[in-house]
Amino acid sequence: CVSVCVCQARLFMKSDSNGVGGEEDAGLSGGGAVYTLYKRRWWMLFLQAFGNTCNAFMWINFAPVQALSREFYSTSDLWINMLSVVYMVVSFPLLFVAGFVQDKLKNGLWWTLFLGSLFSFVGAWIRYVSSFGNIYWVGLIGQTIAGCGQPFFINCAPKLAAQWFPVQERTVATTVGSLSNVVGILLGYVLPPVLITQVDEFPDTLLYTAVATSVASALTMLTFQGSPPSAPSSSQSVAKTSLSAGW
Repeated sequence: CVSVCVCQARLFMKSDSNGVGGEEDAGLSGGGAVYTLYKRRWWMLFLQAFGNTCNAFMWINFAPVQALSREFYSTSDLWINMLSVVYMVVSFPLLFVAGFVQDKLKNGLWWTLFLGSLFSFVGAWIRYVSSFGNIYWVGLIGQTIAGCGQPFFINCAPKLAAQWFPVQERTVATTVGSLSNVVGILLGYVLPPVLITQVDEFPDTLLYTAVATSVASALTMLTFQGSPPSAPSSSQSVAKTSLSAGW
């Protein structure tokens, strides 16, 4: 996913290579147009990365403590594995939905992150509810809903870089947005064995995850902007051509 997103960022950069010279600098004009950079672009990137990290953490956090997970939910290894597999099952078809939302809806980037945050928020709290009575099927439903949010976070990294960042920063921005998923997976492997050493510590860990995800989701829903007031480069100041043109 990271390599695909970085390649997409390079394509966005190539589309600007024939643009107006000096457009990468904030406030410079060319051909009568003014391109402006906003410091808040880094906050937008942080919101996407934070939400992506929390979502990826939920994907894998049962695997490193599988024996305790099996005891907590009183089920078999097969069904504990399904808590991770279900993420991939729902992500594949929803990748196309996330792409449609991002490209076809007005303010699509905002809707993409809003939906990803909403799915993560709801899924995280349903996972926590499963700790009341250790009900496996409730936990699986929570995982499924959280998994629905993953493609919305993954898909939007190149678009966010193109909307908010100048040419020379787009590869870095895309890499940060994409690698945040890897960071979440890493934390999902490292932290659970530290936080969960016995079964009765599971509810607290599920609660901590839900709280962190809630913070990320609330910040995104309240402060994220799909695009800056003015474009950072020439490619973003021109209306996008339909992909069906010429067929």
